Amino acid sequence: MSALSRLFPALILVLAPLSAGPPPTPMAANHAMQFQMQMQMQMQMSRARFAALQAQRRRANEQVARQKNAIQTDELAKPAGEAWRIPLSPGGNRGDDASVVVAVGEKWLIARSRDKGADLWSSAMEGGFESGPVVSNGLVLYATSDYRCVALEKDSGKQRYQVQLESLRRFFSADNNKTKVQFPIIEGKRVYLATYGKGADGEAGGKLYALDLDTGAKLWEAGLAAGADHPPMVLGDRILVGGAPWIQAFQTSDGKPLWKTHLGSSKWVSMGVEAQGHYCLTADKTVLALDMAKGEVLWRQEVGSALTGDDRQLFSLRVGMFGGATLVALDPATGRPTWERKGVGTLPWTQDGRAYVAEEGALRCLDVMDGKQVWEWPMAKPSPWPAMMVGSQLVVACPDGKTTVLRYLDPATGKETWSITVKAKPGSGLLVADGAGILFPGKDDEMICLK
Repeated sequence: MSALSRLFPALILVLAPLSAGPPPTPMAANHAMQFQMQMQMQMQMSRARFAALQAQRRRANEQVARQKNAIQTDELAKPAGEAWRIPLSPGGNRGDDASVVVAVGEKWLIARSRDKGADLWSSAMEGGFESGPVVSNGLVLYATSDYRCVALEKDSGKQRYQVQLESLRRFFSADNNKTKVQFPIIEGKRVYLATYGKGADGEAGGKLYALDLDTGAKLWEAGLAAGADHPPMVLGDRILVGGAPWIQAFQTSDGKPLWKTHLGSSKWVSMGVEAQGHYCLTADKTVLALDMAKGEVLWRQEVGSALTGDDRQLFSLRVGMFGGATLVALDPATGRPTWERKGVGTLPWTQDGRAYVAEEGALRCLDVMDGKQVWEWPMAKPSPWPAMMVGSQLVVACPDGKTTVLRYLDPATGKETWSITVKAKPGSGLLVADGAGILFPGKDDEMICLK
């Protein structure tokens, strides 16, 4: 470094006051400081909102993935009361079936009986928990943060196999703070896993894997252009997975690439739905419909960052700048908005031409085609979870102070069939209602079983 180059910064410091004019008044300096603090606060709030949106999208993707893995349940009889309650890890990460509940601790997986909540087994987790667990076909599957898929025997917790996936480096920026190994999807006797991380070239990348469910043998793997933002979506003989700004389709039999579509300057791609033969998904706040055969974009609509629906109607939530959400109905064929409804807190459950939405003051049943109200059930506070269909009936959670009332409604009329009160506020995680009873995640990190 030359003497002049070393001297240059010092010259700037000396000459800057001479060229900057008279010193600012105390009032001007105070205004400048306030402006700087406001800018910093706005930046911090923007980062916080972005992080919250990412967390919300991750939870939504995982919920869709859990429902994808779930088995259709039988009719739910009215529980006699609380059978047991056990501690649950913060965040509510768990897997379950009709006989077992597997909860994720800091370093352990703990299995308890669905019948009495009794401890069955525990298993140490090495490498850190990333996603899952899934209980299926007598196995408990989960993914670790060091890119492994682990399968345990459901009855004993003994390891049946573990599969080392290709490891990738972690991004440190908030924009790339995404799940390393997405929630496992089980289809028949196969497990599909998609990964995300920084490749050798420093760019986002990942792979899609198909494993044999019983043995963990790798059946095939395929490269992903920008990794995976969500679990894979199996639709017939093809599997779709997206990593912003790309969405890709592969053949399920051998992983052969079918098409790859660029979605624009998006930072996040969420799981979509099949409607009228199209694959409809969201990229940031844009809803798109893709041709399943070629991946061509058929239409796009600037609406919101979440999506559900079927062949009759799609639904997205548009969140306002100052909070509050509007439910927007879209024509699956054209993407054209057909009707809107303000004040809707969550995406609706749609079935048989009806949409069940939780709003301020009531759960309402709407006609999916025109949004006209069919019936309403008054609620003092909005439900923390979307209403869900169990067999032929509708289950909705109604918070009531320190308790929650679970109501079982006739979806055609909204009339109550039965109700039961849970002595707990609703917490994070998913409400499960099936033939084995109700699993209720409480606010104080506890799982309550009603039977």
